[in-house]
Amino acid sequence: MRPPCVRRPRTRSTTSSPARSAPPDAPAERAVPDHLLCSICVEALEDPVLHPCGNAHCFCRECLECVAATAADAAAAAYPPRADRDRDRDRDRDPGDVDIACPLCRAPGAFSRVVPATAVAAQLAARAATGGAC
Repeated sequence: MRPPCVRRPRTRSTTSSPARSAPPDAPAERAVPDHLLCSICVEALEDPVLHPCGNAHCFCRECLECVAATAADAAAAAYPPRADRDRDRDRDRDPGDVDIACPLCRAPGAFSRVVPATAVAAQLAARAATGGAC
């Protein structure tokens, strides 16, 4: 049995864009650019990965793992096992075996084809090294 998805604590409101949530007198460099935000948790990307949809949609690895686990659970519920061997196989099923729809464009892709977003990770590292300015 998989552990439930763990959500990171929120550090800012998710109801408005990062630029609008900053105080008017705060420098614009502190706001995280939209392309460095995960559209699932609406936070700065952590361990960014690319969904295999082909549209360069980037998410936190943990967030996409949570989506894959939910999809695997939904598939198991929709197609219950018919024999003991199927039950054993499905119980130990890895979320990497499951196809997940991209949370942005809904294009299907196997979770096993998710790859690290090295260019985005480099941008995040550069932003951290300069104190927030990219």
